[in-house]
Amino acid sequence: MEKKNVIFLSVIAVATLLTAVIGTTFAYFTASITTSNSENSKTEVKTKVIATAIMDMGSKVTATDALPGFKTVKPVTVTGSGHAGDEPANATITVTPALGDFATDVTWKLYKSATAITCTSSPVTTGTQYYDNATCSIPEGAEVVIDAGGAAAKSTNVSVAYNTKDSYYLVVEYANKENQNTQVGKSFSIDMSFAPKAN
Repeated sequence: MEKKNVIFLSVIAVATLLTAVIGTTFAYFTASITTSNSENSKTEVKTKVIATAIMDMGSKVTATDALPGFKTVKPVTVTGSGHAGDEPANATITVTPALGDFATDVTWKLYKSATAITCTSSPVTTGTQYYDNATCSIPEGAEVVIDAGGAAAKSTNVSVAYNTKDSYYLVVEYANKENQNTQVGKSFSIDMSFAPKAN
C-alpha cells in the first residue's frame, strides 16, 4: 500500500509541477494601446487646378493687291478662364513667317496692348511707281513682346491667369524699296500659334 501511495503521490507531484510550468508559460501582460487625435488619421491629397487659356484668332486677315509700303495688323485675344484660385496657365505664342522672296522686305512685331492697334492703307497708283503710304497707329502703352522682324520663327511665353483678357497685335510691314518688280504677283504669309509652354 505504501508503494501505491508513493506512486500516487509521485503522480500528483508531477501533475502539480506540470500545472505550475504550463501555468507560467501562458502568463502575460496586456499592453495598453490607444490612439490620440484619431480624427486626423486620414491623409487627403487634392491636386491643383490650372486655369484654362484660350487664344481667339478672330477674323482671318487676307490682303490682295498689296503694294510696297503696305502695312496690316492681326489682332488676337488671350483669355484665362476657370475658377478663382486656379494656377495660371503657362503658354507660348509662336509667330512663324513664310516669306520666300520677301525675306529682306517684310518685317513684323508682336505687341501686347490694352488699346487697339490699327493700320490704314493709302495706295498711290498714279504715274509709273506704285506703292502704299500705309500707316499704323501704335498706342503709347503698347508693349513689344516679340521684335524679330525677319524670316525666322520666334516665340514668347505668357502666363494666363483666371479671369484675365489680354489683346495682342501682329503688325506686318512690307517695305517700299527701289525696284521690287521681282515680287509682283507673289505672296507671303505669317502664321501665329498658341500652345502649352514646354518644360
